[in-house]
Amino acid sequence: CIEARTRALGYHYCNTLKPRHWFQFADDTALVTATEEENQMMLNAFSKWCNWSGLQIRTDKCKTFGIKHNGRRSTQYKPYLKVNNEMIPPVEIDGSFRYLGKMFSYTMGTDEIRNELEEELTSYLDKVDKLSLHPKNKLLIINKFVYNKLRWRLSVYHLSESWATKSLDGKVIHYVKRWLHFHQGPNLTHLKLSVNKFGLGFQLPSDVLKYCKLSMRQVLFKSINKEIQDLFHLTSGNYIHTDSLIVNCEGRPRKELSNQTENNVLEHIMTLKEQGTIMQIMRRISSTKIISWWNKITVSMPKNIYVFIRKALIFSLPNNSNLKRWGKVESDSCGVCGTQRQTQLHMLANCSVAATKGRYTWRHDSILFTKPAQFIWF
Repeated sequence: CIEARTRALGYHYCNTLKPRHWFQFADDTALVTATEEENQMMLNAFSKWCNWSGLQIRTDKCKTFGIKHNGRRSTQYKPYLKVNNEMIPPVEIDGSFRYLGKMFSYTMGTDEIRNELEEELTSYLDKVDKLSLHPKNKLLIINKFVYNKLRWRLSVYHLSESWATKSLDGKVIHYVKRWLHFHQGPNLTHLKLSVNKFGLGFQLPSDVLKYCKLSMRQVLFKSINKEIQDLFHLTSGNYIHTDSLIVNCEGRPRKELSNQTENNVLEHIMTLKEQGTIMQIMRRISSTKIISWWNKITVSMPKNIYVFIRKALIFSLPNNSNLKRWGKVESDSCGVCGTQRQTQLHMLANCSVAATKGRYTWRHDSILFTKPAQFIWF
């Protein structure tokens, strides 16, 4: 018995987990043993089973991976294992191999996966950026399509939220600001809010990572296999906040996580002196139904008007007051009246000179002039 022999060599398995040496999922197989000799023994038995069942072993698609103790240290080496008198190619030193979609290596580091995610996300963002689509549709593609391409790796690898915030969020934010014509300063957290709270329901990669972790932990927690449940409890120290949602929220942890995210965003908006002003006032005086109706109208607008509305919502229009704060102009006074600061409110509806010249009515009046002219022409 391999288990008895490994115990005789001084190895001891955790009492809550029974060791497994032969892993089979469909036609993918992994043989894991303590020594090279035992692995060859298992490999011979596996070969006989394949011959009996009519399955073919392709040596060129197989890999061997070995770790041995060298004094007080363990090092990677290349095992010499054969099947059907053919040597199985070993994984190169410091190399990695993929099993059931996941990468394994000696250090089990995630540098390769991180680089892969960053490059793939950048590639998708570049492709979406080149599409001649409305900004709302570009954001929808990112939310519904691009993130789905990344969810598997965000779920199965141990990736930190701080890395996702630093390396992935920044890439997405850069393109979102370009599509919505935002300057480099505005905070985009309000986009995470639902549409009935003046948001777009948009997620950043760090938010997607939180949901992926939650889903993976929930699968372990709800498994009918006791060993999988033991695995959940053994690793709970690394996922304290995530596991607390699963244990305490009685079957609705995703909803609770969504509520926590929205509450954090709303609290953050309250601290923003400029950007959060309009949304705070409008949410205070408007019902959810009216806000949803407003959102349906704005998303049906042409690109230029839609972008204008989203910028005006967070006081990010390029008026002189903002331009001075951004270091683009020296004076924040109104270029029309020259007597007051050109704030967003002053620019849109409060400049006396502009009102006298009919600046706020010319578009409406021009339509009235155009229509009679068309009727007379025809």
